[in-house]
Amino acid sequence: MVDDAHGTGVMGQSGRGTAEHFGIHPMDILHMGTLSKALGVSGGFIAGSKSLIDYLINTSRPFIFSTAPPPALAAAALAALNLVQSEPDRRSRLWANRTHLYAGIQAMGFQLTQTESPILPILLKEPERATQMSRALLQEGFFIPAIRPPTVPKGTSRLRITVTADHTREQIDSCLTALGRAGTTLHVIDPI
Repeated sequence: MVDDAHGTGVMGQSGRGTAEHFGIHPMDILHMGTLSKALGVSGGFIAGSKSLIDYLINTSRPFIFSTAPPPALAAAALAALNLVQSEPDRRSRLWANRTHLYAGIQAMGFQLTQTESPILPILLKEPERATQMSRALLQEGFFIPAIRPPTVPKGTSRLRITVTADHTREQIDSCLTALGRAGTTLHVIDPI
């Protein structure tokens, strides 16, 4: 099973998600994903073998007791998927931005968790430190939320930075400057 909450639209050569990124054949998995991240819509999907989908349709209480998405949301999801396929330059810009931001964060000495996505978690361990950093960055104009228990295991509190294709190099560099300033002030990293 692949839970593709953050991969649909951005991971893989054609944006088909985490399975494509790691070379997993789609017929070998149960693929679950969301339409609410990169596609900017609401809802989600499960793709798999016909027998498994038939089973879920007939036994999954959340599915049985829910309603279909409105036609406007279905049309918006289809339009978003068409953009993913027809505008690969968006994905190229996204990955170039991610590479630049990742390198800058790493060069400053922040501890990053293992990730291959455009969401970059900076590990700060303690919830207080994560919330202090988040507040300091917000004062500089950057909304970078602190993620703390119970969302993540105790001792793994972090900042979660999401970069997009639409961020400019100047915006990313300003973010890196703010991160360096906050990290130095709060003694998360050594002064550069």
